[in-house]
Amino acid sequence: VQAGDELLTLDTSESRLEAARLDDRVSQKESAETELRLRLDETIASLRAQIEQRKLDAQIVHYTADQKERLRAEGLIAEQDALAAGAIAKKTDIELRQLEEALTRAIRSREVQLTASRAEVAMAQRERGESRRQLELAMLRADRAGILTSIVGEVGATVRRGDVLARIADLSTYRVEASISDVHAAELAAGMAAEE
Repeated sequence: VQAGDELLTLDTSESRLEAARLDDRVSQKESAETELRLRLDETIASLRAQIEQRKLDAQIVHYTADQKERLRAEGLIAEQDALAAGAIAKKTDIELRQLEEALTRAIRSREVQLTASRAEVAMAQRERGESRRQLELAMLRADRAGILTSIVGEVGATVRRGDVLARIADLSTYRVEASISDVHAAELAAGMAAEE
């Protein structure tokens, strides 16, 4: 046999089904990661938009509170109206801080969730790679040129991991001993081909 020659093929139907299942699992994990990223990015974008809106609202409310405070100082409006406008301004500031904190948490949460999702995808890809490797190993090929000295000859034989299925003798170390009658010894020369 020559190096790379196929010696025998094992039944791989179950392994092929497993490999196809793992291909689907990797695709599902990758799709779920993309969906998660989009959903988290949308949440962060929404929080940023809310913060910008709240900042504009805060500017308006603070302007109104300042105006009412000036009018109160001049005695043109009741103190209660000025205090109410000041309270609304403080409430708006608190809401703005809460939104900014929510954005910070959402960004941290995004990173944690995406890291976990990437780990799941990587694990599924490793499982798929191992499955493909096992499929490649199911076809027994000669690892070197030589003489096939034994092979599992029974079709349908059950084999386990680690079982010896074939033996190849290396031609470079193969040695034949023979005996020949003295009558024919004169006809021999180094490098002659042997016949059965």
